[in-house]
Amino acid sequence: MSNTRLKGAFPDCKWCHGNGCICCDDEREKAFERSQKPILTFTHEELDDPSLGPLIKDAIGADALQKAFSPGGGGMQEVKRNCAITSLVQTLRKSGNDVSKEDVEV
Repeated sequence: MSNTRLKGAFPDCKWCHGNGCICCDDEREKAFERSQKPILTFTHEELDDPSLGPLIKDAIGADALQKAFSPGGGGMQEVKRNCAITSLVQTLRKSGNDVSKEDVEV
């Protein structure tokens, strides 16, 4: 059985595993969409909240990025984790709970 790859095959296709099928284009598009989602969002109104600034700085500030990408840091996974925690705190505050980053630290 020949295991040749077809031109235009998507290596991460869940149907053909990169051998080439009619779903490769759809799977490529889905992977692209997943890669384009923001890891942290906030509105203009939230920028007026003085307690949000330190959370954002802890997630994607210069010190946080330097720590994440220095030797022994967690890299992009650490940045994503920090953003997820910040997003959770944002959501909890919107729902009326008075929480801080330390309350949701895992």
